[in-house]
Amino acid sequence: MAFSNLIRIFTLFILLVKMHLLIDISPNCSFSQSIQNNSRNKCDLAIKFCNNEEYSKARDIIKDILKTNPNYSYAHIVMGDIYKVSADNHWKNKRHPMFDDKLVYELAYMEYYAAIPDSQYSSIATKKMNMIKNYCRIMEEINNTPKKVCRPHSEYYEWIEKAIVKKDYIWLK
Repeated sequence: MAFSNLIRIFTLFILLVKMHLLIDISPNCSFSQSIQNNSRNKCDLAIKFCNNEEYSKARDIIKDILKTNPNYSYAHIVMGDIYKVSADNHWKNKRHPMFDDKLVYELAYMEYYAAIPDSQYSSIATKKMNMIKNYCRIMEEINNTPKKVCRPHSEYYEWIEKAIVKKDYIWLK
């Protein structure tokens, strides 16, 4: 009797995990593959939030993934895309990106840069970095910024918690 209850509880637990955490658990799937599939599914969910301009929800999902696996390159690519799409949408009706937009492109650039060590995502990251490099600040703009730490101040970018530190100017190297 107790054993059958244990099996029912375990079966219910697996069902809940599949439904709520989007984990792909199959008989031929190892635990590490299951975690990777979970992270991939969460990244895909973050992309959907980003496409709906729900950037803070998308960011929170990616931050959660990167807490447990800071080297998961696909999450860095997706986070870079979240920043890029946000900046694109903010200045699309203007002639050129404003200062805050450039800071957000820099954040995107740094996320793409973090994915370069992974051979699976290196070329994708490099292409994305090259696409936005010209939207980042140039040395003159950086030198005219007195602070060592910058973050966007526009209300549109309230969802961004991250700041850019002077040592992070990798797009200029």
